Amino acid sequence: WVRVCVCCVRYVCCVWCVWCVLCMLCMLMAGMVAGMVYYVTHLERCSFTGRLRFMPSSHEWEMSFAKELYKTQLTAWEQDGVTLLSDTDARKQRVAKICKDLVCAVPLVERALGKNIAFAKEDHLRFDITLVEDASTHNANVLSNGHIFVYTGLLDLCGDGAKGDARLAAVLGHEIAHALLRHPGERLGGCHLLLATHSLFSFVASALIPDELFDVLHAPAIIQLESLQLRLLDAVLALPNSRQQEFEADFLGVMLSSAARYDPKQVPPLWLELAEREAHHRESTPEIFATHPDWQRRSERLREWQEAAVALSKGELEILLPQTTSTFPPPPANTYPRTPRPPASTPQPPHSQHS
Repeated sequence: WVRVCVCCVRYVCCVWCVWCVLCMLCMLMAGMVAGMVYYVTHLERCSFTGRLRFMPSSHEWEMSFAKELYKTQLTAWEQDGVTLLSDTDARKQRVAKICKDLVCAVPLVERALGKNIAFAKEDHLRFDITLVEDASTHNANVLSNGHIFVYTGLLDLCGDGAKGDARLAAVLGHEIAHALLRHPGERLGGCHLLLATHSLFSFVASALIPDELFDVLHAPAIIQLESLQLRLLDAVLALPNSRQQEFEADFLGVMLSSAARYDPKQVPPLWLELAEREAHHRESTPEIFATHPDWQRRSERLREWQEAAVALSKGELEILLPQTTSTFPPPPANTYPRTPRPPASTPQPPHSQHS
């Protein structure tokens, strides 16, 4: 009887284990199918380049999230004693004027390229500037709601005069392009996808790897493996899109600054100068693990677009950019309505006093 009982217990345990494994596999498959359905139903095309992208969040949620980020950033700066320049400061007025020029140039770029830019409407073009007193930071960044943080170190790097304005317009145009194309919201979607995939891989690993192996590895080794897995997934899923977004923002940014009558020839040298500064202060990272493309490649791309940008800066709105078809594929036919080209009497771009 003892042997019979032992056999029965073993049989029940085996059946229970098989049942648990089958249930786990079914749950895993159901989760994967649900995730794929969610991913496919939240794909959309960027109206400017035609690129398919994952956008799980609504524009309204992105605006709300950006407001919270803005409040959090202001609180952190206040606690750290960081100085924010007032609206009466001449440097902030200069930045605000250049930003206004770039925003006014959006319809001109749309007509010149024959493409619509996402959310290029009056209620989405109210870009605000926060100028931060920090001479050591040569950068600017933008939130989804169009709020741009600019550091005084960037102004020092760009310099004064028409040349400095052109260099600053290139950077601000790049940031405005990020907001117009909803790149911040796309990055949030990429984070969601990355974390979901990472959780799925971790779940599968914990279910299939024997407990004895976890006992041998110990906590530090497991944490390192998790970190390596997350970095590899980031390199495969998120970072390629991030680098593509930078190229898109470079292209649209230089077109905006050119349409606003700022010299596009000043942009590639600025990118190379930023590359030299970054190489001097940071260790070089392989591009596959970088959020931004190589500065040299970005500068070369900008030189490829320079002829079209110069034509646009001269007010030649009837151009058809040959670079757009090779660098950025156009949206599929009948997907997005194209803005009609203006008649010959179309007024020149605003602020023609800039070189």
